[in-house]
Amino acid sequence: MNRIARLSAIVALTAFPLAGVSHAAGMEENWPQQIDRTVASYKGSNFNIVHTDTVDSGNWTGNPTAAEQASFRKALESNRTLAKELKARNVALADVVGATEAADGGLTFYVR
Repeated sequence: MNRIARLSAIVALTAFPLAGVSHAAGMEENWPQQIDRTVASYKGSNFNIVHTDTVDSGNWTGNPTAAEQASFRKALESNRTLAKELKARNVALADVVGATEAADGGLTFYVR
């Protein structure tokens, strides 16, 4: 009986962290807070490009204000390394309408 109790406790403790990940991955996102800071300081090429005509924009953009959009645009243009990486993938900066940060630290850019 003691073995069964230990095994049950181990299974329960290993399942808790996984439950949080699946819940977070399934939630709709609003305009990501501080995405402008993330974009401005982002280094690397771990990012995806998603065309907005392939997704429901209500699930990721929320309702950004004009100030949030302007701050995002300024941050994107200020990161020359990231701008160069996006251009290498044939993405015009003017076409990027938003971004989200993934759990692994990568970014997803939404392009019209």
